[in-house]
Amino acid sequence: MTDTHTWRITTINVKGINDTSKFDDLMEWVMDNDMDITIVTETKLNPINAAFKFQKYQKNYISFWDLDDGAPKGSGIGIITKKDTIGKHIYAKHTHLGRFINIRLKLKGKKDISISGVYANADASDRNTKEKIVHLIKSHIYTSPGKLNIVAGDFNEDPNHHTKTDIIDLLDSSSLNQVAHSDPDAYTWSNHENTRRILDHIYMSEELLIVRCYTNIMDTSQYFMTDHKAVTNTINISHITNLPSNARRKTRRKKNHSEDILDNKHNILTHWLLFRETLEENFRCPFTEDPECNSNTAYGRIIDQVRSAAKVSLRWKETGPGNSYKYSSTETKIHKGRKFFRKYRHQFLNQEPIEKQIETIKSLYQHLPEVPWFNHHKVHTQEFYMTLKETWQKTKTMLYAQLAKDAQCRITEAIRCREDNFLENKGKMLNSALNKGRKPIDTSTLIYEGEFLDEPNKIKKAINQSAEKWTRKRRLDTSDISWNSHYTPLSHVDAETFKNITDPFTKEEVITIIKETPNNKAAGPSKITYECWKYTPTKVVEAIVKLFNKILLEEHTPNE
Repeated sequence: MTDTHTWRITTINVKGINDTSKFDDLMEWVMDNDMDITIVTETKLNPINAAFKFQKYQKNYISFWDLDDGAPKGSGIGIITKKDTIGKHIYAKHTHLGRFINIRLKLKGKKDISISGVYANADASDRNTKEKIVHLIKSHIYTSPGKLNIVAGDFNEDPNHHTKTDIIDLLDSSSLNQVAHSDPDAYTWSNHENTRRILDHIYMSEELLIVRCYTNIMDTSQYFMTDHKAVTNTINISHITNLPSNARRKTRRKKNHSEDILDNKHNILTHWLLFRETLEENFRCPFTEDPECNSNTAYGRIIDQVRSAAKVSLRWKETGPGNSYKYSSTETKIHKGRKFFRKYRHQFLNQEPIEKQIETIKSLYQHLPEVPWFNHHKVHTQEFYMTLKETWQKTKTMLYAQLAKDAQCRITEAIRCREDNFLENKGKMLNSALNKGRKPIDTSTLIYEGEFLDEPNKIKKAINQSAEKWTRKRRLDTSDISWNSHYTPLSHVDAETFKNITDPFTKEEVITIIKETPNNKAAGPSKITYECWKYTPTKVVEAIVKLFNKILLEEHTPNE
């Protein structure tokens, strides 16, 4: 279960993550260390490329990226947030210069938190850029009581060695605190000449440090190479999350924003025959039990019985607003290979029993049998571990090369398909090129009339109010005679055309219409698809006929 009271905040200069393998190495490090907020500097990564690489992690994380297009090799910043603890509270974000990124959190009924990521320029002579960064930090720091701040990143300032530290001076004067490193010899950056500096920092409001806070400097070389180390703060915010809410709080669950729908792709004939048999056995016509029941009641009873039979005999699946990502076979190999090697590395470094280590290596072998995972060294030795690690690095490089090749093939195929569309259907080709597809609207959170909403009932009410406002009844000027011609009966339409339109429905008519309905169409509010009606037994069709004739007689359709 996710601990929402403890946050792990880290910042690391990654020296570029354009390479997909290094990007995945970074995410593996984030996941292994259970980071809630990760501020990544010097990414050299375009936001569009970052979004593409990040697709597979969207289930559990939310990220924001920026890059200075004018100087891509010396800029780039990103914030990666864990969805369960941080991401679901984000309501605004700002990016500037490829060196500054800010997100705003609203803990419902409690506190507002501003989180800023900073990558300051290393060139001390470029005062203009530094002044802009300082101004951006200052303008995004909350000063009102009850509002909190976190500022972190590569400031390129070490107060022990630099005479001018504009960013640190600003944060100190803004009453933000930095947790001191327990090791006096600690450093976050070093070069080949063994020069060492503390250039990466995390500052935050004092209220965030009240319960518990400690800082750790981590070496990331086991995952990816960079000349910086990661600064990590672990804080406990239970004194904030346990505050009584100003509003009635309702726990948000996945079911509030998802629903079950029929999985017709996996419903085979056996399922449909079982569905018909279940209905045949259990269905009771509402008009037989209560001849005087109205259309609303009859419709509800018919739908409930059909849906109940479908629930116990057919396959269903859960759907929602989440972004699904399908792994290719190569990505699956990379993902599982990382998982097994990470498990083995943990077992070896913690000196777990050799039997467990061998079992994990066997899993690697089963997953990638063409790779020689075992070598001539003894399993529990450092030599065996280093050889296997080198084997995994070579295998990983090969898999990422295959992944790039697969991507190139997909791009080539997409271009070929677009060229074919241009020859056959120019409109379809242009819509595809312009990316005119309808994007789903995520209504899990909403800002309505300045208020941040995340309760499903309040969001639904706000959407309904907006819709009513836009679709309200307009007053028409009936004195304008120019409209009369539009409502004059057409002379070429026979007066007898609609003579039989109110004749009672027959069973044969209903059966014919049901047979003509298309398959694989989305269900309505009842969640019953056309396929369900096609497999219903005769007694259900007879009840539907009686319902239709009841509606015809009452001149009133069911509410649903």
